[in-house]
Amino acid sequence: MIAVDENALICDFAETYNIYDYRSLPVKLAATYSAGLRENSRIKMRLRGDTLGDSDRSLMAMIYDALAMLGWIGDGEPPSMLKAMYGELPEAPTATKEIKSFDTPEDYERARKEMIERRK
Repeated sequence: MIAVDENALICDFAETYNIYDYRSLPVKLAATYSAGLRENSRIKMRLRGDTLGDSDRSLMAMIYDALAMLGWIGDGEPPSMLKAMYGELPEAPTATKEIKSFDTPEDYERARKEMIERRK
């Protein structure tokens, strides 16, 4: 655990056990404490590669997806909450907008007046 993310382990020890210097502990005691950390502790999440934190959120997202499927009217499947939480949704096409910049306030005011005139 120390090799993976020592800072996460330090934070978890401080939060869970109010231990701010784990190195002052005997090795077996530190190992026992680390094994006793909750499943959504920083270090255990890091070791699992989990970015969401706890299985409850994932379970709720799965339930949401199942219910959304029941009421879905349309082609294909509704967007998945679980996939969105893990960042697996396809990128939505973004509209490209032309960005304009101006060198002087006068240039800005001139362009602004032209835009107002075009809208009339």
